[in-house]
Amino acid sequence: MREVSSVAKKPENEMPAMAGVSEVPEAAAAGSEIPEEKPEKQKPEKNGSAEHRLRGKMKENRMLTRCVYLGMTLFAVIMACLVAGFLFYNIGRITSAFKKLASILMPFIYGFAFAFLLLPVYNFAYDRVFAARMKRENVTEKSARKWAKAVGAVAALLTFVIIVAGLIMMIIPQLVESITKLINDIPSALASLEKWLTKVFQDNPQVYETVNSALDKIVEAFNKWLTETALPQAESLISKVTSGVASVLKFFYNVIIGLIAAIYMLIGKEKFAAQGKMLVYAGLNKKAAERVLFAFRKTHEIFGGFISGKLLDSLIIGVICFVGMTILRLPYSLLISVIVGVTNIVPFFGPFIGAIPSAVILLTENPWYALTFLIFVVVLQQFDGNVLGPRILGHSIGIDGFWVMFSIVLFGGIWGFVGMVLGVPIWALFYYFFSIMIKERLEKRGLPRALLYYEDEARVNRAASEARHSEARAEKSKARSERWKKLKEKFAHRRKE
Repeated sequence: MREVSSVAKKPENEMPAMAGVSEVPEAAAAGSEIPEEKPEKQKPEKNGSAEHRLRGKMKENRMLTRCVYLGMTLFAVIMACLVAGFLFYNIGRITSAFKKLASILMPFIYGFAFAFLLLPVYNFAYDRVFAARMKRENVTEKSARKWAKAVGAVAALLTFVIIVAGLIMMIIPQLVESITKLINDIPSALASLEKWLTKVFQDNPQVYETVNSALDKIVEAFNKWLTETALPQAESLISKVTSGVASVLKFFYNVIIGLIAAIYMLIGKEKFAAQGKMLVYAGLNKKAAERVLFAFRKTHEIFGGFISGKLLDSLIIGVICFVGMTILRLPYSLLISVIVGVTNIVPFFGPFIGAIPSAVILLTENPWYALTFLIFVVVLQQFDGNVLGPRILGHSIGIDGFWVMFSIVLFGGIWGFVGMVLGVPIWALFYYFFSIMIKERLEKRGLPRALLYYEDEARVNRAASEARHSEARAEKSKARSERWKKLKEKFAHRRKE
């Protein structure tokens, strides 16, 4: 009876453990002893132990996952260090291998550059011919596209040939005339110089002795250099001349092959673009692929806008230079205008780069011509940098003057003249994507994106504190919602039981 009374006195919360028993045995109701084995009471213990084992396994799995992640991270760090050390100790071989590969692929690099420059001409001719062919009857789209591609390629090729031939026809005659005139003027210039020096030496005998001794030393040094240095190195000089001639021939070979490759690139640009998209979508997920394609489109927009705008700007500056020199009655106006227009492709420093050889050419004619030209070039550069350039280029660059100068100096020191031309769009592209990343991080922290907002330090601190408070409130509300969700799940589980 003691055991029966102890069973009857158990709390109500332990009664569900006996829910598996349908009826109390009659022996217990009559006062007989209840058997010691009670399998119904052991079920909760078994369930609890199973849940405990499950939690232990989950904990072990989490620890194992962390260990695997830690091991993979350490392995990646070790491999990165090994790769960095290999690259560092073999930087010379790697650089030479890249240079050799670039020299092999140089025709295709030229072809890509020609195709990029001739793309507006090709697109213009293609669109006009395709639209005209589609208006005709009994003309399929495939046939119209073939005609449009052929006409566009021919138009691009003719444009290239006309531009190159025009530059040669403008530069070569002027250059030959300048050299011929300089050679013809040398005797009279030497005669005038001799007459002036004779008069100076007659009036100043000490100067004559000093100059004469200096000339003797110069002649002696020249003879020594000729006998000891120049003649023994004649063989190497001949080899250098031969290699120079070979480099010139290779340059023309690369230009011709590159022009052929450019025609193929222009004709098959739709197919190449489709293959590139297919490769990107096959290797990345949809979101990452769209980001990559957006980066390519933005790159094409920045480079295309900058190069086409800069070519138009250089053409206008060359024409203005020719008109200005004609008004000022300066000689060699056509030759110098071509030099200034070509060097104006380099932003900021272009007109000054073209002004140096032009001033030297004018200096041989008359020093006042050179001085007048230098003043004119300074005015022309200010007009280009403050009026003409911003109107033509617009927002294709997206960076201010400081970053323009910084990019020219940086990439010019790395890649020379090509770096000075392409450094500005490369830096503008990097600046654009870096600013996008910064603005996305500011949005995640709840801070404003406008640059003017950060000029006031107090306003920035106030916005940062507000952002921190809003993050804290969001975290508290999220924690409350999670606790409330757990309580709801617990009450629902108890109701089911």
